[in-house]
Amino acid sequence: ELGERGNLALARRLLQRAVQNRITRLFNRIQEGETPGENPESEFLTTEDFEVGAPIGEGKEQKDAIDEEVSNLVGMTKAKEWFAQVRQKVAFVEQTGTRSDLRVCLNIIITGNPGTGKTTFARLLARFFHTYGVLPKDSFVEKNGLELKAEFMGGTAPRVKAAVQEAMGGCLFLDEAYALMDSAAGVGGAGDAFSQEALRTLLTEVENHRTNLMVVLAGYKEKMGRLMRAEEGLARRFPNRLHLDDYTPGELAHICETCARHRHQREFEPGLKEKLEKHIENFYWRDIAQQNAGLSVNLTEKALDRQIVRIVSKYPEAFAQMSLPGRSSAAPSSPQDAPTLSRQRSGRSIQDVKAEVAVFTAADFGIEERPTMGDPELRKRVQQEVERLTGMANVKDFFAELSRTVAFVERGGDPRVLQTSLNLRLTGNPGTGKTTVARLIGRYLYAHGVLPRDTFVERNALALKGQFVGQTAPTVAEAVRDAMGGCLFIDEAYALADRGGDKFSGEVIRTLLTEVENHRTGLLVVLAGYADKMDVLMDSDPGLRRRFSLVLQLEDYSAEELAEICEHAAQDRFNLSFAPGLRGSLATHIRQQHGAEISQHNGGLAVTLAERAFRRLATRCLRLIWHENFFSRSYRLSKFQMLKMETCMSTKHNMVLLYLRY
Repeated sequence: ELGERGNLALARRLLQRAVQNRITRLFNRIQEGETPGENPESEFLTTEDFEVGAPIGEGKEQKDAIDEEVSNLVGMTKAKEWFAQVRQKVAFVEQTGTRSDLRVCLNIIITGNPGTGKTTFARLLARFFHTYGVLPKDSFVEKNGLELKAEFMGGTAPRVKAAVQEAMGGCLFLDEAYALMDSAAGVGGAGDAFSQEALRTLLTEVENHRTNLMVVLAGYKEKMGRLMRAEEGLARRFPNRLHLDDYTPGELAHICETCARHRHQREFEPGLKEKLEKHIENFYWRDIAQQNAGLSVNLTEKALDRQIVRIVSKYPEAFAQMSLPGRSSAAPSSPQDAPTLSRQRSGRSIQDVKAEVAVFTAADFGIEERPTMGDPELRKRVQQEVERLTGMANVKDFFAELSRTVAFVERGGDPRVLQTSLNLRLTGNPGTGKTTVARLIGRYLYAHGVLPRDTFVERNALALKGQFVGQTAPTVAEAVRDAMGGCLFIDEAYALADRGGDKFSGEVIRTLLTEVENHRTGLLVVLAGYADKMDVLMDSDPGLRRRFSLVLQLEDYSAEELAEICEHAAQDRFNLSFAPGLRGSLATHIRQQHGAEISQHNGGLAVTLAERAFRRLATRCLRLIWHENFFSRSYRLSKFQMLKMETCMSTKHNMVLLYLRY
């Protein structure tokens, strides 16, 4: 500090601290019954006052307290090892007296997924270093990377310098530090002019104060890696690295217990921690990487809500409010008039209720002996949609197999059977219902609890290709992020390798394979297209067949199935019904008149026939009703509950008999 703070300022600070220590020393002696004048040392400053030979850092009580906080950290094995090394180093310096050994660069980069405790660890690290005398000030200044950028050129450098000066002697924590170059993160550049100004100024300040300031850069591992590559000087000035791993299910259960005890004053019933660990491992394994400790907090808060509902439902009399007759809703005139708990009506005392409130049970966390996966009501609705599908026997078999697998888990089977890749290929001619089936598969898996989100992201293969080299990978990654936890549907997937593929095709396929492999159990990816062209796509990269081994081939519809689809379209879109026997006649008509068109249109042919029939129906109605009379009496239509007009179409025109209901 001699050269950094000035000799005179250092002398003044040491003297002020010595005077304060003398006052404390004399006060302690007075408390012990000693008269200050009896001891000649009371008139002098001593080596004790100047802390000559004193232990480094705070006192033993403060060190024990911070050590207990470190030991209470859940997980973070590598972090605890680092704390132990700092203790050993301080002990070594105290024995040898070479305090210069502590004057080293402390700057560190902390990486980890969301909820792994990066900010919490950085705060504890700063306090630990101050308590053990490594940092002179107990100061923690937290900034976001975007906060260091100004709105105009030249304003960024003063912001960075101000943040450094504010944290001088302590810790400067920059969260989401990659935001310094985020404007060009997608293409690997070093950012805009503001980003470059912020980085250059930060590097200069860190170098000038490398031993009396700890700077912590925190963020996600991949993005922090891009930041380090964008500016080579960062790696040299931040020599320490620490990655915080995701929490295990057991550690998350422990965090739940700690959160319940300290935030909500609840204890776990015996055996609940072990049950909760298995519950998290079986049903929340997808959420761990995205939430970590946040998942534990959310589970505990939901358990609190369930507990309140459970206890109020169990003891309704104890929580019923008494209403006094003749009283208004205004404030009561006396405390006796206020609504109170009806203890006299309850079979148990309120003390018993309070005792039950103090303990979380397995039911509060939704842990059941035979759990019901997904949403029961949504499962019924989706199952009705599956049963209403026309044809598609192999698709219905696929859904039936999924249902049996879910039932196996609900009856106590190993939930890991659902933690497998479900990525598939949907092949078929135009109009066979590839998009409809993909949407239904996504909703079916969500309704049965296999997928955590009811998300369906549809992309055409051509839309995944960038306009220039380097733009494709971020486009694919963004589509995957949008669909995470749900379904990503890539239509006309063969366009990825159309005409043998180009440099954009190779980039999109490689990126897609990487994303699919990294999220093989947390995302459903469906590739759809014509069977022959999809085979060409699969041959373009050997990794595609391995990652998309499941194939559902949608066959062309028969004439009878198209007639059924036509009836559904008439009912769903136009509220029209088929007359008895019409479906068979229409099937014959389709087979004879449109047989050659089926492979090119399939379901689209049925919808087209229904739309044509509806237009002919409207024309026929006007021919049957006198034009002037119809419009002159239109005001009377509201008096009828229902007006049924039976219109018989000419067999020559459309082979359809429909009922139009108003």
